[in-house]
Amino acid sequence: MGIFDRLNKIYTIETKDRPATDDEIKQLQAFSPVSLPLDYISFLQDATDVEIMVKNGKLIRVWGITGMNGVIELNEAYEVQKNIPNSLVIGDDSGDMALLLLNGNDGFGLYLTGFGDLDEETAVKIAPTLNDFFIDKVGVEKFLW
Repeated sequence: MGIFDRLNKIYTIETKDRPATDDEIKQLQAFSPVSLPLDYISFLQDATDVEIMVKNGKLIRVWGITGMNGVIELNEAYEVQKNIPNSLVIGDDSGDMALLLLNGNDGFGLYLTGFGDLDEETAVKIAPTLNDFFIDKVGVEKFLW
């Protein structure tokens, strides 16, 4: 059972696109400077370009892999790995905050930082895993600040 089947009731799926192909996942794994967690791979195998609304009205976007709004292209465009080498931005808050996988000061997990200040020191860990965040609501209060 994937994240979408167990999504906490504070979240609502607004839109989602097709599942990622095996080739796209392999391409992302080759590109990523961090090892992709199994729950993130599973998420992508269920859907890409996902928009999830939090109960208070804040939007979370988890990007697809390729294309204009894909993880690979946007990480290159924002020069993410130049600024935070051990990270991969996987989405955003539909505004100026980046959602990233990072092996940071608080260990590996899901972090939030501003696109205008892509710096590991300003990144805030919100949850250890996507499952923790989307199923158990771990760190949702940090995302909503």
